[in-house]
Parts: sequence; C-alpha cells; structure tokens
Amino acid sequence: MTTQQGEKNKRGAGKIKKGYRQSFGLLSILAVIGFILEAITTANTTLPTWPVNIIIIAGYIVLTAILYFYFKGPVIRWIVSIPSTVAAVSVMTALVLFMGFIPQEDVPGSLATQLGLTHVTRSYPYLLIALYLVTVLTFAIYKRAYPLTLKNGAFLLNHAGLWLVIVTASLGTADLKRLNMTLTEGEKKQVAFSGETPYKVPFSIKLHDFQLEEYNPKMAIYDHATGKPLEAKQTNPIRIQPGMEHQIGPWKLKVEKFLPSAVSKGDKYVESQMRGAAPAALIQVTNREKNVTGSRWVTSGTQWMGSKNFTLSRNSTLVMLKPEAKEYASELTIYHQNGQKEDYRLVVNKPYSFNSWKIYQSGYNSEAGKYSRVSVLELVFDPWLEAVYTGIIMMTIGALYLMFFGKRK
Repeated sequence: MTTQQGEKNKRGAGKIKKGYRQSFGLLSILAVIGFILEAITTANTTLPTWPVNIIIIAGYIVLTAILYFYFKGPVIRWIVSIPSTVAAVSVMTALVLFMGFIPQEDVPGSLATQLGLTHVTRSYPYLLIALYLVTVLTFAIYKRAYPLTLKNGAFLLNHAGLWLVIVTASLGTADLKRLNMTLTEGEKKQVAFSGETPYKVPFSIKLHDFQLEEYNPKMAIYDHATGKPLEAKQTNPIRIQPGMEHQIGPWKLKVEKFLPSAVSKGDKYVESQMRGAAPAALIQVTNREKNVTGSRWVTSGTQWMGSKNFTLSRNSTLVMLKPEAKEYASELTIYHQNGQKEDYRLVVNKPYSFNSWKIYQSGYNSEAGKYSRVSVLELVFDPWLEAVYTGIIMMTIGALYLMFFGKRK
C-alpha cells in the first residue's frame, strides 16, 4: 500500500515538473518569436486606437467565452493550470524588470533597441506574453465564475483587476498622448506638439504671467587643471548665505555682502530690480599659507549682464554658479469648448486635471532664468488611466480578502 502510494506521489510530482517544463518552454518560445519579429521589422508595433481597441477587447471576450464554455478541452485546461499561470507571470515579470533596468528610450543601432528592450510595452515579445497571460486570466475567471461565493468573488476581483490593468495599460497606450505647448506671456494657444507633429487640443490656454523663485546661488573654487571644483574635505560648492564663513582647501571665504538682485556700478554692485539684474556677493578671501587677504565682487551674471569671477591664484578661481530654481509657476486661463473658462496657477508637481487630460508645468527659458517670459507645459491625455486605477483597486480588495479570510472555513 505504501509502495503504491509512493509511486502515485512520484508520478504526480513528475507530472507537475513536466507541466512546468512545458509551460516555461512555450513561454520562452513565444518570447523568442517576439524578439525575432522585433529584430526583423523596421517599424515599432502599432496598436489600435479608440474605438477599434474597445471593439477588439469585446470581440476577444466573446471569442474566449465561446471557446471555454462550448469547446473546452485539454488545451484550455492546460492553459489555466498552475504551471502555465506561474510561467506566464514569471516571464511577464522578467519583461517588466527589463523596463526598470534598461532606459525606455530608443537608441538607433543598439542591440537593445533592435530587440525591443528600450520600448518594452510596444514590442512584440511584450504583446505576445501579455496576450498569453490575459488568456490565462480570462479562462481562470470563467472557471471560478460559478458558484459565486465570497471566496470566489475575492478570487474574481483579484484576477479581473489584473486582467483590467494589463489589457487597458497595453491597448490603452495607443490612445496616450504626451504633448508640449510653449507659451509666451500674453499668448493664447490651442495647438500642442508631439515632437514636430502639431495637435489641436479640445481647449485653449493663455499665459498671463510666469513666476520663478530661486535659491541663493552657490559659490565654488575651480581648479584650472581639471576644470572642476577644487577637491577638498569641505563642501565645494557651498550655498551663499549673508555673513557666512567657509573654508575650502587653503582658502577661507567670508561673505561680506550679498545682494539677491544687483547691477554693476563701476567696480561695485548695487541692489536693483531691473530686468537682467543678477545676484552678486562681496567675498573676502584669506590664504594664511601665503599670507594673502583680499575682497572682490563675484556674480553669476545673466543673459543681459556678464558674470564676474575672483582669480585666487594661477590654478584657482572663485566663481558664483547660476541660481537654481526653487519653484516656478504659470498663471493661466484655460478656455473649455463649452465656453467656460478657469483661472489656474500651475505649479511644478501640481497638475491641472479635467476629463482625461492633465496639464503639467514642465519648463521655461532657462537662459533667462527668473526673467523668463516663456512657459513650457506638458499636456497628457490618458483616457484609460481610470480603468487602470479601477483594476488596481479590484486587485487590492481581492488580495486583502484572500489574505485575511481566504483560509477560514
């Protein structure tokens, strides 16, 4: 009896191992086919846009339902098996990891780009593996749809949520648009660009004012030999603060005067709010090794006013770096198609949202700095984003239920 049971267990274990080998073998073949297709085709995979993509999804659901409920056989039972599911999830995870380790920017002529690894979600390997995984999930959902108990409901939420995330995130990328709009103060526009391609968006934007707040600039001692900041144990560069003292190598620096906005007047600098003014600082420098002390003005300059450095020795120069942006924002009016308009202050990382659009503050004229009258906006249209979020919520609810109540009788 014991021997028979042992033989039965051994045959069962062997069958499971064979199932895993077959599943991973099939997924590996699909991935290789995908990489070959990607390598021999000259153009990226083109996904269908709305409404073709939703028609394809509906047709796929009808087709798989007919196959499962009317023609279910060994192949479908094998597809929905645990080894098949584990293999599909594992290979999909590997492709997602590629996205994390390889920058998703095409580099002409590189092997990674030719294999689709720099545009994973638009590559043949991803589409083939995603289609297989979605098929596994679809048949698993059909399998557990009846009887509809609480436990089965949690399972369905989990799997249907993952199905929704994969399908909408994959087919939805064709409808995703990332556009740029460059506005000058007082200008109103309705056309944005994807590269050099113009798109007329369903609203207009007018820029009233661009505002930029800067940090105090930094000062640094540069080594002429290397063209880089002098190597020292102390911080170099260091942010300027009025009255501060700081040691960099053999040089002791003291900020005698700091003007956030100044213009030159002879050999000095005076405070001014006129356009083109720059931060300026009177720095006292002491080198005790050489018994040298001196004070001079330094400024980072602007587009309209030249910079000024402090030459310390044959090999070292004290410079003021360009101020860094602390926060920048655009005062906008958004004109909607229904005639409504809305005033909005658009700040970095605080986008304006309506319908399926998000408007981000993305840039400005960096040469002009705080005097920029130009604002660069990023307009993102993603009509499938809410479906993706819905899928994530479904997965979370289903997983929490199975985690806390799945083992209870």
